[in-house]
Amino acid sequence: MSDEEGSIPMKERVKRYVPISNAADRFGVSRPTFYQFMQNYDEGRTRDIPENVKEFLDLVAEDPQPEKVKVFLTVKGNPNDDGKPIKMKDIRDDASEYEAMLVEMDLLTKMINETEAKYHDIRMMMDKTADELHTVERLIKQNPQDSAEYRMRAEALQERITSLRNEMKIIQTERFSSEKNLMELRSRIKEFEMSRRFKGVNRMNDWTEDGDLMTMCVGSNGRSMVLFQLLDDEAIDQEFTVSLIMGTPVGDMVIGEYTPEKGRRFVLIDDVLPTLKIQYEVTCRYGEKTVRSGRYQLQLK
Repeated sequence: MSDEEGSIPMKERVKRYVPISNAADRFGVSRPTFYQFMQNYDEGRTRDIPENVKEFLDLVAEDPQPEKVKVFLTVKGNPNDDGKPIKMKDIRDDASEYEAMLVEMDLLTKMINETEAKYHDIRMMMDKTADELHTVERLIKQNPQDSAEYRMRAEALQERITSLRNEMKIIQTERFSSEKNLMELRSRIKEFEMSRRFKGVNRMNDWTEDGDLMTMCVGSNGRSMVLFQLLDDEAIDQEFTVSLIMGTPVGDMVIGEYTPEKGRRFVLIDDVLPTLKIQYEVTCRYGEKTVRSGRYQLQLK
């Protein structure tokens, strides 16, 4: 961290990643209290800051990638039922643990996709270099008098091809490692879904069976996660929407719609009042077709 970066108040650094009010909520404290924690951090009075809040501020001070902050808040930033922050070894919120695994799966998937794209780019570069080498070798045969110059060019191209080939081997190794980690993570998620419970909600394998889509809703601490399963044909482009529906004296009304981020099979809902009776419905559009789930109660507690 540069001297210039270090002079930036912690509240400004936190705002780069998350609104202050959201950060305070994640640690189960009020906004003024969280502002006091940040001021204490700037003034070096870290003994007055809870352990996991200090860990969060230490992380932000390192100017990390946004994904690291997101995972940290997911895993360490959820308060206990008594409103006190929890430590990593004391995690009891299964919903947060499950969410953290899904976030990790998204990151691994993104990493694999980026690696494949990089591998493809280098492959194209190597093919182009190989074509140029073949052209130079043909010129060497056709122009013996200029062969010295062409041979130097051919050697440089051959070295470039060797370098690119080695780089492709490294990328392949990284990709295989990421794919192995992703497979292991998917196994952990499946095991979690089959055996674990969220606090006060149904088992993770309680998927709905009516309607054209299988969905599930889990809730904790005023937040809800609506999950859905992909259609059998994963090759088709599937666009999912989660609609929130509330009954009114004049009939049912859609009060909000949520779409998942790319690569995710769930949406998070944390901006509705837990006291309201709200239903959700999942819609999937692919091509000219549309399929829907049934309507189910949104779990927020």
